[in-house]
Amino acid sequence: MTAVQRERDRITSLTLAGDSPRSIEPDVVIDCTGGGLLLTMAGEDVAQPIDPAVPSMLGGYAVRFAGLRGELELLRLQIPYTLAVAVQKGDLPALSRFTVFHAGPGAGEGVCKFAINVADPSIDQIDRTIAYLQRELDSFKAATIVDRSPHALPRDGRRLAGRYVVTDQDVMTARKFGASAVHAWWPAERWDSATGPSYAYPPAGDHYDIPADAMKSATIKNLLAAGNCLSATPGAAASLRASGICLATGTAAGELAAKLATQPHPI
Repeated sequence: MTAVQRERDRITSLTLAGDSPRSIEPDVVIDCTGGGLLLTMAGEDVAQPIDPAVPSMLGGYAVRFAGLRGELELLRLQIPYTLAVAVQKGDLPALSRFTVFHAGPGAGEGVCKFAINVADPSIDQIDRTIAYLQRELDSFKAATIVDRSPHALPRDGRRLAGRYVVTDQDVMTARKFGASAVHAWWPAERWDSATGPSYAYPPAGDHYDIPADAMKSATIKNLLAAGNCLSATPGAAASLRASGICLATGTAAGELAAKLATQPHPI
């Protein structure tokens, strides 16, 4: 998508690049780009304004390993400790100390999530950190890389100015909006450039809801958003951008779009 054409309160066409560049005239559009790319192209009134007082989060970069040895759950502690010492000694850059590890999904497998500056990404920083772990930790001596992110992945992005804005309080108090809403649960996970990851948890054993109005534009009648692009405060978005919740809101937005496309004047 290279351009968005709009007439007052409707998106009338999208220009698509590729082997056969073309324009399409959609009945309903869903921005599920993660970064709000369509929202940015559609006009300043479509996306929430950027608040300079809210610092941007660090981006993420994931690497999946196989051939790991030993008790892998211990690596959740060993890796941050080892890398914090390396940063303190000046052997690795500061962001390396925010690396976290998750064991699985298979035996001898695990995923490292690295913090990275999206504005100035350095994949070399990631490779240096991996080499250090392979050199210093016995569990990594025979490890091989089986998959990795194609590039630095931002956690921030433009979000829809929706009919409803999901708030931090909605998430933390498990607010409900009825059976038709998307049910969600995930900690609000923020990655600060100075302090690294922090987590705030909704009530255990409960869920919060994402109503349909958080997927509907307040200004464009045929525009929806899903995933990290839907209408939410930065604190709420730090929870609802989790991949499982993105899948759920993507399904809900798709079903809503299919219904709206059959109406003479969607939304």
